[in-house]
Amino acid sequence: MLGLAGSLSLLAGWRLYLCVLATGIAMHFGVPPLPDHLQSPQILANPWVMGAAEVATLAEFFADKVAWIDSAWHSVHTFIRPVGGALLTLAIVDSADPATQVIAFLLGGGATLLSHGSKAGSRAVVKVQTPVLILSGISEMDTKVRSFGFGADDYVTKPFRRKELVARIHAVVRCSKGHSQSVIKTGKEYAMLELLLLRKGTTLTKEMFLNHLYGGMDEPELKIIDVFICKLRKKLSHAWGGANHIETVWGRGYVLRDPDEKAEAA
Repeated sequence: MLGLAGSLSLLAGWRLYLCVLATGIAMHFGVPPLPDHLQSPQILANPWVMGAAEVATLAEFFADKVAWIDSAWHSVHTFIRPVGGALLTLAIVDSADPATQVIAFLLGGGATLLSHGSKAGSRAVVKVQTPVLILSGISEMDTKVRSFGFGADDYVTKPFRRKELVARIHAVVRCSKGHSQSVIKTGKEYAMLELLLLRKGTTLTKEMFLNHLYGGMDEPELKIIDVFICKLRKKLSHAWGGANHIETVWGRGYVLRDPDEKAEAA
């Protein structure tokens, strides 16, 4: 029984309500058969308890799909899961032995808390998006390839110039700011952004955009470029936190500026 109680307490740290539901179903079908003096878990076979556990299990499942709800859910359950795991463990052990009950309560709550903590820790590792830049005196290609395979964003070998290191840090930070910021674009908007990125810092005329989009066939009026740019700016501005890096060069066209260049110019 202590082994079963320990297993339940560990599982409760991951899915408390699923454990309650599974235990209730097991009690309903009499699996495993319990001695007469261990009938406390039978309350979990109550239809109302099983129904509430089922609803909570579904809520827990869908909470994992939304980032902010998931974070709030796990923060609240840092206090709920250890208590739930301890009570589950307490219900399974012999109620006639106070010492066993105290030990089961403490170990059950502790095991559930550790299990919950390991889950929270693994989630934190997955969610961390801090860029990694490696400084090393090893210039072997195999080492570099392994480093990139393990998740490094850049690899700089010694000796290096300070300006180059600073430039690489800025580049890695710029890339990291794009995490989880998906931008839905039409085919034309994507093609325009592609051209702006390929010719970053260069003023592009509307004629150049038209040629890139339509290849000289069935070209619409030049005003369509203004419409595309306006829509593209709005979408990118939302992803960039309100910033606008597509500048209008009056009488000439549009240019995509590097954020660092704009900051230095200011």
